[in-house]
Amino acid sequence: MKKTIWNLLRARISAPPVHTFAVKPRAQLDPIDGRLELASLPPGREATIPKKVYVDPFWAIWELQCANASRRYMCVSRGSVNDHFVVLVSTNAFYRLWLETTLRGNGRNAPCPLREHMPRDYKFSEAELGFSHGIDNPVPLAEVSGYHDASGINVAFINGVTRSLWLIANEVASFPVKCYSQEEANLIHVVAGCAEAPIMLKEIFAGVDIPQPEQQRIPKPVYKWSE
Repeated sequence: MKKTIWNLLRARISAPPVHTFAVKPRAQLDPIDGRLELASLPPGREATIPKKVYVDPFWAIWELQCANASRRYMCVSRGSVNDHFVVLVSTNAFYRLWLETTLRGNGRNAPCPLREHMPRDYKFSEAELGFSHGIDNPVPLAEVSGYHDASGINVAFINGVTRSLWLIANEVASFPVKCYSQEEANLIHVVAGCAEAPIMLKEIFAGVDIPQPEQQRIPKPVYKWSE
């Protein structure tokens, strides 16, 4: 009996601790405030298109114009899949789409807060830091999905909530997002796109050949993001 008790105690002492991690909730949108905000946004999706300023065999970089005339930079990796798409979106139109998605009850995983509340997000300071590095360390594009249901076209985030909050809060005129399929890209473009059409990755890197291994340079460093 004593031996059995000792074995149980020894097992408990030597067992690794169990950690639990609580995910902090995002700010919730009050429906009345959300509808008032929607009514205040300008109609349409016209905006100054972000300028593509750099392309090499590994990365493409866009320059974004903030309301205070400062410039920020975002990038997409060539990667091994070249049939993904980049959509250049009007910030106000994308904000409107995200608000509408939330008000319809479809934004549970990433509800859209009011623009004025976005800097209160618990990870907003991380986006502030990420965008401060300039063209030498641009921020990767947010990855989003567009889908259609009975309520209309909605947006869902695969990755990139925090950086999107930062872009909207800082009133960037427009910015690029990444979609995994042409259908999703077309849906986002119809309601928020400010360019002629979504751009396939292989078109962005067309004419830029990947060098042979012995000629490859180290790719540009990219700030690591989790949101």
